Amino acid sequence: MAPNGYKKISSTSESAEKVGFVSFLWLQWMNDVMKTGSKRTLEEEDFVPLSNENTSQSATELLDKKWKEEIANSIRKKKRPKLWKCVLKMISLREAVFVVCCDVLFAIGSLLSPLLIGYLIFMLMSPETHQNNILHGCVLATAMAATTLVGTLGMQHNSYAGELMGIRLSNAVKGLVYRKILLLSKSSLSKFSAGRVIDLLSNDVQRMETAPKCILSMNSAILQIVLATLIIAYLIGWQALMGEIFLWLLLPYYAEMSSVNAALRLRSVAESDRRISLTNQMVSGIRAIKAHAWEDEFREKIKHTRRREISIIRTKSFILSSLAALEYTSIPILLSVITLLLTGQPLTPVNVFMLLMFINLLKLTTCLDIAYGVVETRESFASLGRIEDFLTSDDLFSISEDYCLQDRRTVIERKWGKLQNDSTSMSQSYVSDEDPLTDQWINPSKPGTLCVSHLKCKEMMRKDEFILQDVDFVAASGSLTVVTGPVGSGKSTLLSAIAGEMSDVSGTISRQGTFVYAPQIAWVFSGTLRENI
Repeated sequence: MAPNGYKKISSTSESAEKVGFVSFLWLQWMNDVMKTGSKRTLEEEDFVPLSNENTSQSATELLDKKWKEEIANSIRKKKRPKLWKCVLKMISLREAVFVVCCDVLFAIGSLLSPLLIGYLIFMLMSPETHQNNILHGCVLATAMAATTLVGTLGMQHNSYAGELMGIRLSNAVKGLVYRKILLLSKSSLSKFSAGRVIDLLSNDVQRMETAPKCILSMNSAILQIVLATLIIAYLIGWQALMGEIFLWLLLPYYAEMSSVNAALRLRSVAESDRRISLTNQMVSGIRAIKAHAWEDEFREKIKHTRRREISIIRTKSFILSSLAALEYTSIPILLSVITLLLTGQPLTPVNVFMLLMFINLLKLTTCLDIAYGVVETRESFASLGRIEDFLTSDDLFSISEDYCLQDRRTVIERKWGKLQNDSTSMSQSYVSDEDPLTDQWINPSKPGTLCVSHLKCKEMMRKDEFILQDVDFVAASGSLTVVTGPVGSGKSTLLSAIAGEMSDVSGTISRQGTFVYAPQIAWVFSGTLRENI
């Protein structure tokens, strides 16, 4: 929640409702929503106002800006752009400081409670009589309540910050993927099936929503482990650290299992992509499938793909179950107690109680927070890698508005050429009225004239390397030009090359003004006609 306030989701007003410190601390700004939800079904205008930084548009624009900067830096350094760097840059300094403060409060509340209870046990077992026992008891009770309250507030605000950060990152990545889909060239689109794009949005992007909460919990766990280690060594002795050393030995196991789990995730999402693609093909071609009686064939293909996917998911579940089982082990406590007995350390009720409390705290932080934090981090990097592959694919050649000139006598020339690294580029420049294709009855500087010279288009997936080779023609303004040919001869490829949708294209295309490419394949999305405009 932004300190500057909120604005209503459905409101167009820029005014925001101020939220005070007390309301923010105790989360009182949710009371009205809870009361309304207890009486009737919530509607859009009933939800809490939304700050500008948490809107999808602002988050997407910020990530898009960071991603473009990362691409520019990677080109300059000749390295691959990293999406995770852009995601980290979206976290502001204010949010980082807030999360650190919440971690400190949570750690203080978690560690002071066992110490206060241990001191209470020490007072009850002390043979000396105290005149102010009631006063000491009241002070201890107040201190225990205060530490519990502080720890709970720190934990809840840390969890809230993680959820809010995850939702913001998820929306930003979704917006970035959506913008990329609109800019992909036809050759790039052919490399990504519909199932893979759907899986990117449903699984990989969704991972961004859950990852921040687990990663923030891991940071808090590291702070608690450091402080608990110092307390155990000072109050009980180094012998009590044997159980903690056993927990430390589990960290390499967690790291290795997280790597295996991330590799299995890549395999499982590949199978999911294949299954979703098969399902889309079956739904889109259901008439042909029914006409040729291919139902059983497609059913078996989908079942076989689903069985492979379930097998990988089952293996992942075994790994996660092994991580969860270690949370309930008693080996750390047993090792610490045996070490204390063998070294002759006295086991008083206070020492035993604090040892049990701190070892259980270390088990919880190590086997739960750190274990699942490491797993979630590796899976998030795997998901970001898949999204990164999609975002680094080739775009359409962009035509800026600067070339829509008012001077109709100016001709715009677009040239494609192969670079040394086999990537494709396009430059736009102004040329004179002189053109080698000029005819006696055609003026290339006339508005609407299109001139194509030495156009070539390669396709390595075909048996013939060139789809188009040395194509030259002039389409005069006001005339109708018809391109005919058999199926697969390159008619649609010619139009796509002129529109800039093909990658491996060379030659010269000169035009004046703007032109429209209207293919026979509609580019629409699910929704109303108004939403598709």
